[in-house]
Amino acid sequence: MKVIDLTGQRFGRLMVIRRDGTSGDGQKTYLCRCDCGTEKVIKSGNLRSGRTKSCGCLGRERTARRNTESAKHGGCGSRLYGIWYDMRQRCSYEKSINWHLYGGRGIRVCDEWQESFEPFRDWALSHDYEDGLQLNRIDNDGNYCPENCKWSTRIEQGNNRRTCVYVTIGGVTKSVSEWCRETGVNRMVAYSRIRRGWEPEQAVTITDPKVGIDRNASSKYKPVTVDGERFGSIKAAAEHIGVMPKTFSAALRASRQIGGHEIAYV
Repeated sequence: MKVIDLTGQRFGRLMVIRRDGTSGDGQKTYLCRCDCGTEKVIKSGNLRSGRTKSCGCLGRERTARRNTESAKHGGCGSRLYGIWYDMRQRCSYEKSINWHLYGGRGIRVCDEWQESFEPFRDWALSHDYEDGLQLNRIDNDGNYCPENCKWSTRIEQGNNRRTCVYVTIGGVTKSVSEWCRETGVNRMVAYSRIRRGWEPEQAVTITDPKVGIDRNASSKYKPVTVDGERFGSIKAAAEHIGVMPKTFSAALRASRQIGGHEIAYV
């Protein structure tokens, strides 16, 4: 394999002077001189990937510039500044705790907002920003930009998440969380019921907390058919043909027949 010598090449502000040795992980290292005059030994991989472009002065200058801008616009430390900062972090910084939900999915911040806080602040204040509201993307697969963002309450933002489940009851469609707030059913119980095969309407309206926890008890609320006729629960079907729910359930698990009737889960 041909050995690539980086001597004499430029990478950002760095000019490679000579080969220096080998790092602990086996990479070649080079002595480089930065445009600011500082000399520093740097790994070849960091030079070629563009990860290192200066002796460190570039990062210090950017930090100083951000601090100057923060002082100028007076936003540093404000809630709105924190929203702007967090938005950029989760879309640009791979080590951010929520990177996989944003930058990792290709979500980006528009150039105008990425470069400076002031355009974001001006947009926010002209679009009904208030303390307590959350920054929300209209299209969950779209970027952070003026055309795709709005200010929402925490509830509205939760209803816009990709994982949100909607339930229609009596012609009215709401999220599981919204129905649970009305009916008093614990939201986590409702989602657990839906994952176990419950009809969403029953999952958000049956208020008995024991039903939400007891897996055996929950089965009697699953929809079934008797000779092709649908019933909303095992209990209702059992009453229809005059048997105990436990007897009906046992027949479902065993033969799918009881008293000459064909029975099945929906």
